[in-house]
Amino acid sequence: MTTERKLIRRNIILQSIDSGIFMMGMVFFHQMTIMVAFIKNLYDSPLIISLIPAILIIGFNLPGLFTTKIAERHPIRKKFIKAFALIQRFCILLMALSTFLLEPFGPYITLVMVLFFYFGFSFSGGMAGPAWLDFSAKTIPVQFRARTNSFRALIAGSGGIFLPILINYLLVTFEFPENYRLNFLAGFILIIISFVCFLFIKETVHSPVPSKKTFKQYFTSLSRILKRDKNFRRFLCTQGVLSVSECGAAFFTYYAMDLLNISDSTVVFYAFLFNLSFSVFGVILGFIGDKAGNLKVIQIGTFTTLIALLMVIFFPSHTTFYIVFILLGISFTAKLNSFQVFITEFGNNKERIRYSALATTISATMFGVSPLLGGILLSFKLLTYNGLFAIGALFAAAALFCFMFVIKDPRFLDKKADE
Repeated sequence: MTTERKLIRRNIILQSIDSGIFMMGMVFFHQMTIMVAFIKNLYDSPLIISLIPAILIIGFNLPGLFTTKIAERHPIRKKFIKAFALIQRFCILLMALSTFLLEPFGPYITLVMVLFFYFGFSFSGGMAGPAWLDFSAKTIPVQFRARTNSFRALIAGSGGIFLPILINYLLVTFEFPENYRLNFLAGFILIIISFVCFLFIKETVHSPVPSKKTFKQYFTSLSRILKRDKNFRRFLCTQGVLSVSECGAAFFTYYAMDLLNISDSTVVFYAFLFNLSFSVFGVILGFIGDKAGNLKVIQIGTFTTLIALLMVIFFPSHTTFYIVFILLGISFTAKLNSFQVFITEFGNNKERIRYSALATTISATMFGVSPLLGGILLSFKLLTYNGLFAIGALFAAAALFCFMFVIKDPRFLDKKADE
């Protein structure tokens, strides 16, 4: 085996372990289950619940557009990523410690501080987001990227199958808020371990450093990409259509807690089913992405979102929600992992980080605003849950049509040679 192949294999293993353990850590503060139950214990409001996905999505994706110009000045992306990755992890520690504020200051101050540090977690990750995507693309060849994502999903899901047992033990054994404090601390330990794995990934290819440009010139170059690449524009518009489906999916756990009066243990079981399907189908979809293209996987993820929404509308029951969270696990691993790989296939090596910044930022704005609108509509009783889910299903169907018949997979299109 050549030295280059050994390095690729090493990076695939380390990236898989890094991301896999990071995602395992996120099970302890999962945005669709654990965080919903925790916030509902502090303050029961659909509008506040809608802040959870909005904070996570906007924080993770919006800052990249503004930090990409700075990241481009670092030929070794790893150096740029490290500082933000460490800040990101310590925000979870501070979020856990914020629960000590409940007794002396009450639920409102605690809620504000928890959401503040949750935003810090996502925002610091977003600051390094495009650089991390470019770093990942540099260290893993294109033909192995979707497969590496499937290995990440396998590691994350394998842990996610057993971790809910620990989470359930913590939530049932200890009183609120100590149970959630210990739960968040366990998540912090895991994401710190993932950071150690990240430090050992080797980045040998230096990214080209572009000539110095003002921010005006930088944003002009971004607008040129949007004007020039019609397929990319169509993809972003379709992402906007798909984002409306999130206004319904974001409230599945909250709806189940209201409709079926489920316990925290049931919420943990939802997380278990989510991670089980995330793991199993992550591997399968990763191989499909490498062989047939990541657009196919995105289509599968959109289809499962549509089916989940329709099932909640027409067949709401305990059994239905178990199936729904299995479908959400498939949808999440399809849309998350394949989206990350898919956007790295647009453009050439020089422009890849800018394509990533545009895609993540524009998508974040749309996907982040959608659950907020859903929360407002529910809070002011302008829509019922089923009305919200029906709108989500309609837009998911429209997005599926576009992904199938309008968007072209850039991997199979002729590209211009790297400049």
